[in-house]
Amino acid sequence: MGAFSIPERTLIACRMVGLAEEYLDDGKILSEKMSSSGSGATLLTLLGLEIHLKAVVLFRTGKRPANHKFYEIWKKLPEEVQEEVLNEAKDRYPTHTDFNNFEAILTAFSDAFVAGRYSYEKNDDRTSAEASEAGERWIADGGAKERADLAYYPMERSALIYALRNYWRRQETVDFDVAGTGIL
Repeated sequence: MGAFSIPERTLIACRMVGLAEEYLDDGKILSEKMSSSGSGATLLTLLGLEIHLKAVVLFRTGKRPANHKFYEIWKKLPEEVQEEVLNEAKDRYPTHTDFNNFEAILTAFSDAFVAGRYSYEKNDDRTSAEASEAGERWIADGGAKERADLAYYPMERSALIYALRNYWRRQETVDFDVAGTGIL
């Protein structure tokens, strides 16, 4: 039996998926820690989600996106992959998610990933009293995600991660053990 080679982009994509899974695992551990406060777990899962998306783009197109704009990364996927992944995400928690404005959700993920690391900067132009007042006003107005300084869409994020993981599981041409990731 002759040796076979795995395309370099597939190897890189597999390593990216392995790294994404490490961040997702770390995010899960942190979120389950009772004394955890803050957005660290969410930021780790957003990083894992971003790397998963970039890995699929690399795997399917041969080009790895170099920004943190989730919607731009998403649009680089072939339409059939977008449809496959989004339909599975929608089916994951159908009564708890709303993907009707998917662009806004992915944009919120980008904003949360970038600005969430420095959320204190959101209030640079406000006094402490003004920042507190703005938060109270937002809550009193119903706390709509669309009007929040940062929106995390946890159920949509979880469903999309689930769908991306399953996308990889369906890729018969990818042997993650051979590629050295030891995942999935």
